[in-house]
Amino acid sequence: MELLAARVAEGDLTVRIADRSGDEIGRLAEQLDRMTERLATAREQLTENELQRRQLFADITHELATPLTSIRGYAETLLDPGVPVSPEERTHYVRGLLDESRRMDLLIRDLFELARLEAGAAPLTREPLDWAALCRNTIDRFQPRFQKAGLGLIWLGPPQEAWITADGRRMEQVLENLLVNALRYVPPGGRVEVRLTTGGGPASGGTPMHRLVVSDDGPGIPGEELPLVFGRFYRGTGFARRAGGDPGAARDPGGSGLGLAIVREIVERHGGTARADTRSPRGLAITIEIPSLDRA
Repeated sequence: MELLAARVAEGDLTVRIADRSGDEIGRLAEQLDRMTERLATAREQLTENELQRRQLFADITHELATPLTSIRGYAETLLDPGVPVSPEERTHYVRGLLDESRRMDLLIRDLFELARLEAGAAPLTREPLDWAALCRNTIDRFQPRFQKAGLGLIWLGPPQEAWITADGRRMEQVLENLLVNALRYVPPGGRVEVRLTTGGGPASGGTPMHRLVVSDDGPGIPGEELPLVFGRFYRGTGFARRAGGDPGAARDPGGSGLGLAIVREIVERHGGTARADTRSPRGLAITIEIPSLDRA
């Protein structure tokens, strides 16, 4: 026990007494071993949190640096008297300044939104709501945007209601983010389907689940990247290559890279789950499951 105390004091949390005699000293040794194991687990979690914090800081720095570099370049060009700028070029540079400032604004707002959700500082206003009606209304609003982009948006929801207890604005945000994601990644001529099924497989507590699936026939995501889809700043690496390398095959994904991370946070705060799967022969399917509300 003295050896364990000395090693722990030096920071070594791998040491164990391993006395299984069962007497009073043995029981005390078991308690000390469990205490050391808990300390080791807590230290590992702190180390992991610190690594995640540093990675997030690095990601934020990189994401902010990109539009700032563009803004500085446009501004320096416009202010340099030695660089002749035609009216058309001036308009192009000013439009670039506006676009990059909007990009920064989107990134900052999404970062703030995700931070508030993760910290629990954005309380949910839960109430019974018909998820099917909410989805239909959201899809109706997005139809003009999809038509303009040359995409088909198909609703395959049930004729009956699908009641859940949820924050209506947040659940609307979930579908909005998924549809915006499809607009960014699916090439013109593609098809996006939104399917809602009621009373699916039970959750761990036996509660039936309503399931929303947003699927497309776009370039999809490689299997090895699927675990990264809901991570911060994920934008589908290799997207252009999977689209055939043709810059005109799909729109610039753009965005903050935080949309799906926000989706997962909202869904999990509602007691649900979110996952991504590949489709055959190609495409991506995002599945959201939320506990159903029994209104019998």
